Amino acid sequence: MRASPGLIALVAALTGCGQQDTPAPARVLPPGLEVCAGHASDDRLLGYCLAANAVKLQHLSVDTVCDQVPHHGRECRHNWATARARWSKSTPLDALLEVCRGDSDCAFDVLDTRNPRDLVATVGQCREFVPDHVEDCVGHAVARWADRVTTAEEVATVGATELGFAEMVGFHVATAVVCRDIAGAACPTGGGKARACQARVRQLQGQRGLCPEIPDHVKRERERERGG
Repeated sequence: MRASPGLIALVAALTGCGQQDTPAPARVLPPGLEVCAGHASDDRLLGYCLAANAVKLQHLSVDTVCDQVPHHGRECRHNWATARARWSKSTPLDALLEVCRGDSDCAFDVLDTRNPRDLVATVGQCREFVPDHVEDCVGHAVARWADRVTTAEEVATVGATELGFAEMVGFHVATAVVCRDIAGAACPTGGGKARACQARVRQLQGQRGLCPEIPDHVKRERERERGG
């Protein structure tokens, strides 16, 4: 029995008969990133390699790099942003967070890496860019702030500003009040933040061993500020 033309076409489509294999177009890597050519056949490895090495090349945008691996674009942008956050201080924080928009993990890593000094602004950035982990993001930020704060004015500003997360913020303000030897530093007055701060102050005053250690990089920064 003679096969119908439709059946022949179906078999040909399924088996590839009668069709020429079209080779994938050669990938043209951005100038300076030829080191990643060995991963050209694996988008995941290529994306990691491109993002990790792009930090060396200030002229390359995230789109130039990550458009090479569209199926792993989110991962590539995350790698690119966190690498730039660590090694390219000239890349503005706002620009890095925009690269991460829609990816809370990416923005969280960028904020942790950059460790911006303005706690009030950082809490706002946690709310905007890290909605999936906003409480953890704020917790990290306020704990880092308490490690490096040096003036009673900074403590008072944070105490008086409505940041939300009252118990968390009050808890860490107490670290600045008790553990950082800041003359005139005091808990805020009134509200949940004040109650949390006062409770933690009483605990720390009774057990100074609970005071968090100042990180070594903060100690070095303070020494530089003092001209030591």
